[in-house]
Amino acid sequence: MNDFQCEVNEGLEIDPTEDNEGLMMIMTHIRDVRKKMPSMATIFGPLKDMVYLLKSHGITLDLGTVNNEPAIDYLERAPMLWDSIVNKTFKVKEQIHPLQIREVDAIKANIVDFKKKMSAFNSNFKRDAPFAWPEDRRLDVYKSFDSYHLQLAEIEAEATHFNELEELFDLARSNHVELKTMNSELTLLKQCWDFLNAVTILFNSWQSILWSAIKTDDLLDEVKLLQNQLKKSNRQVKHWNVFTLTQSKINNMAAVLPLIEELHTPSMRDRHWKSLTAITMKVSERNERALMKKSTRDESFAKLLQTASSTLN
Repeated sequence: MNDFQCEVNEGLEIDPTEDNEGLMMIMTHIRDVRKKMPSMATIFGPLKDMVYLLKSHGITLDLGTVNNEPAIDYLERAPMLWDSIVNKTFKVKEQIHPLQIREVDAIKANIVDFKKKMSAFNSNFKRDAPFAWPEDRRLDVYKSFDSYHLQLAEIEAEATHFNELEELFDLARSNHVELKTMNSELTLLKQCWDFLNAVTILFNSWQSILWSAIKTDDLLDEVKLLQNQLKKSNRQVKHWNVFTLTQSKINNMAAVLPLIEELHTPSMRDRHWKSLTAITMKVSERNERALMKKSTRDESFAKLLQTASSTLN
């Protein structure tokens, strides 16, 4: 406490008219005193009571010295010393009031400009961030995320700086709701693209499955897990294009696999495959991988398979 009081006492002697830094240092000391006042108002009484209680039980305390003065004696004078610091603080605050007003006006103007800057950035973010990018740019999105993370970090640093100034000059704290919203949306957006890429990689891996080795029940179980995970997505993302892309891809696979199961039967003869080729114009023969490749790449192929299956039946 003594060190704090000495630091404040010395700091309040700075001439605030020399430069802006001097004013900021004085305002820092004023803020620190203001923040300590509630706790200091209740700390001295309990300390004195504890010392007197110990002394009444014959316990001698050796608390050392404070500024070459026995600590117990210092403790007796501490409330008066603290009141002196508080009085000096508010006296200096009153003296520099015109400088405060000038600086507050400048801070408020800068905050207005910052909010305009943040609003413009938010508009650009809504327009240019990969909310509606096509799937063929699914790998490019991460460069966009990196760029937005850096830009948001810079804006957050500015917001923090202004919040510190608001606290320093006892102004109402700005919440910067747009900044919080953008951070939340960027996190959700990355999660959506991560999910889409994971689904794409999984479905692409199924292209290597041989026709004779396909176990559609196992694949359907994986698709159902993906559908359940998709249902748990944040409500906010469900109108984003990246979400609907993922949903369409998963639902397409959920529709294709039962059709493949129907075709994946020993009763399918070469003549059936020729008929299937004639209907779909996409499968030339009983190819070990052709159907799975088409199923994972072409979402319209499910409808063709359904038509072919109905016709063959």
